[in-house]
Amino acid sequence: MKIKSIIFSIIVVAAQAQAQDVWINDNSIPGIQMAMVVNAQRSVAGVVCNLETQSCDAYVATATSCEEGALYPMMINSPVGAYPITGKCLTLGKHQVLVIVEYASAIQAYQSGGEIGFALPMASGAFKVFRFSTAGATAAIEAARSVPEPKRRPTSGRTEEML
Repeated sequence: MKIKSIIFSIIVVAAQAQAQDVWINDNSIPGIQMAMVVNAQRSVAGVVCNLETQSCDAYVATATSCEEGALYPMMINSPVGAYPITGKCLTLGKHQVLVIVEYASAIQAYQSGGEIGFALPMASGAFKVFRFSTAGATAAIEAARSVPEPKRRPTSGRTEEML
């Protein structure tokens, strides 16, 4: 199932990230293109695009647990403002991702410049905050959204004339 591969790839990139706070692209899963940023806590925010369906989802992946399929209220803060959003929990083994229901709002925040923050309410009544850089977000997201050109076969360099 592709969603399992996607979540696994997100977790692997977070674990192996050499550069923090810089948006990168990952096209290691055929038909899937991702743009993501890893913060100092190894949480990940990003966009994943399915080339076959030509659809994209924004997400945030943290060490915070959630219930598969459940919807969670969150706040997002960026230079363009603060507003409520909803995350839908997806699980693979011990790893979980919150897919942001309000895709356009997430993209606007990701591409706003500066720093973005997600506030997640905890059962204890406290909030857990995750901050991410937006450096390089616009270029990375556009690359993830773009459909690659088909590979062309090399030509011999000769031109042929038709009779």
